[in-house]
Amino acid sequence: MKYSLQSVMIVVVTLLLFAGFHQNIFAAGGTISDEVSCNAIGGSWDSGTKTCTLQKDLTINSGETITIPNSVILLILQSPINIPVTVVNNNGAAIDNHGSIVIRCATLNNAGTINSDGLVRIEVCPPSFGNLNNNATGVVNNSGRIINEVFDTLNNDGKINNNSGGIIINRFSGLINNHVSGLIQNNVGATINNTINAIITNLGTIVNCGTINNEGVPIAPNSPENCPTGQPVGGEIVGIETISLFVAGVFANAGWMITLGGLAAGGLVSVIARRLLNGRFDRNQQR
Repeated sequence: MKYSLQSVMIVVVTLLLFAGFHQNIFAAGGTISDEVSCNAIGGSWDSGTKTCTLQKDLTINSGETITIPNSVILLILQSPINIPVTVVNNNGAAIDNHGSIVIRCATLNNAGTINSDGLVRIEVCPPSFGNLNNNATGVVNNSGRIINEVFDTLNNDGKINNNSGGIIINRFSGLINNHVSGLIQNNVGATINNTINAIITNLGTIVNCGTINNEGVPIAPNSPENCPTGQPVGGEIVGIETISLFVAGVFANAGWMITLGGLAAGGLVSVIARRLLNGRFDRNQQR
């Protein structure tokens, strides 16, 4: 079989591009703040926007910490030839975010710890999607904003602490899956907004001591015993649209529950509240 020189060159160039853009970089830890520190993790630096764009796989090993300071953006992006990019934060490793992490058409797998008082945004660029996977050993401590944009996915098998001042926003057709081992703790002063046509599925546990605003398709919550003692109303769930509240995991609400469309339960539902506004439950009733 004969091949033209042109076809051979195309194959060679393609292989070189794939190899070049699919390297796995092992981060030594440190603060991403300039061209040198950005290049050290395999990224390219834009000094005008203070953006470190990462288009290669990155692994952060146990004992290492990557810090993103205020006003700096870490953009995790698929390669120029549309090769998926994955950042792995291993068990024992940490990402401290005070700026912005944008996961655009890429994946962040967390088995360690992510501490964020900045912005974490999961973005789509069709036909590829963004994914944040919090694995069984993973812990996400949020006191900033986590935004799951349209058609993107946040999977939780570990623990997500949404702390006071923290906001988790699940936007139109976004999907948040809280799996069997997953725990989402929405603490006092924290908010989860599930916007119209967005989906939160719960096979694990969602503890709500703050506020959950639901305009979307299923949402499930919580467990009042983990809320601070002496708090008269533990949490608030507001179903703005005529949407059912779907529960397949554990749901025990300590505060207000306003569901305009009813409640469908496949798991344990425990309601302990001073006032429930949908007329379906009495105080301390369980189903």
